[in-house]
Amino acid sequence: MNIFREFENIHSVQDVIEILKSHTDYTFSPDKNRLVLKDTASHRLVLYKGPSCFGATLCNSAAHSICLLQGSLRLKKVSLEERLTHNGTSSIIVANGPATITNLVQGDALQVAYLEAFDYHASSDAYWMALYDKEVNHTKSVKLCAVTLEPIITSLLYQNHARLFNFIEILARSTCEKSFQALLALSTSHIDELAWRAIEGIYLRDRYKAAQLVNEYKTAHCCEVIRNRAAAMTSTLDKMEA
Repeated sequence: MNIFREFENIHSVQDVIEILKSHTDYTFSPDKNRLVLKDTASHRLVLYKGPSCFGATLCNSAAHSICLLQGSLRLKKVSLEERLTHNGTSSIIVANGPATITNLVQGDALQVAYLEAFDYHASSDAYWMALYDKEVNHTKSVKLCAVTLEPIITSLLYQNHARLFNFIEILARSTCEKSFQALLALSTSHIDELAWRAIEGIYLRDRYKAAQLVNEYKTAHCCEVIRNRAAAMTSTLDKMEA
């Protein structure tokens, strides 16, 4: 993970302040004790401050590196795994081990992977930076109960992906060729729910084309869940025709 060049030698909160004074092009988003220092297509650099306490849930995020600049920080995290369910036609993200707690002091750094759910406990004087990797092709967010580690809800990690659900509904109701081509493009998505919603939208527009795609996608789609769903649907249709 490549950090932004101007932040390579940061060792304290004062270093951050001095850098911010010398630049005017940063986009600041004060929200829940955080400031977005830099945001590009590939990375996001965020400054956080305490205090914060462990909550009732653990959540994952994009893969990121953490560096504690001041104070103390405790990180509770648990490893996750994505499992296929219902004969491979859907997937869930679950904990695959116990939660652990790591204590950080000033100058410490660590990595948090996409398939790790976590929560923070920070002292009132704590400041830490997190560099998020936006290039990694991960898309799902899971929230676990902090006590039982059972999954509470799984959703899409990025809002722009979630907005595509509404967009697909609009495309499915449209009648122009461009909207149909957009549905075809979305049906190839590596995000299983988006791809399947797009296939359903295509079905509303052209049942023959949808059947053709399902037959093709059972072996050729990039997402295993979609391949399995398409194979299951093809098998069901074959039995009905027989």
